[in-house]
Amino acid sequence: MAAGSWQGFTCSLRDPLDGGAVSAALAASRAGLLGESAGLGEAVLTIVGECLEHEAQHHGQLIRYFYANELPFPEAFARRYALR
Repeated sequence: MAAGSWQGFTCSLRDPLDGGAVSAALAASRAGLLGESAGLGEAVLTIVGECLEHEAQHHGQLIRYFYANELPFPEAFARRYALR
């Protein structure tokens, strides 16, 4: 947020199937979001929620594309989204 863009963005998860790591990352993300948004109000939280919703829509688009074209899901993708 401070840079005004996604500069230097990397994913902290090395194994998306490691429940403990996912929980820890979510807790850290929540703490960071609350720290960044302190004093900025409801409008900022609304924008963040809309960004998360937008990203989830892209995941759904990928899944629909695979189904519509009768493409096999890559194994890791299928596990991640419980498609098998």
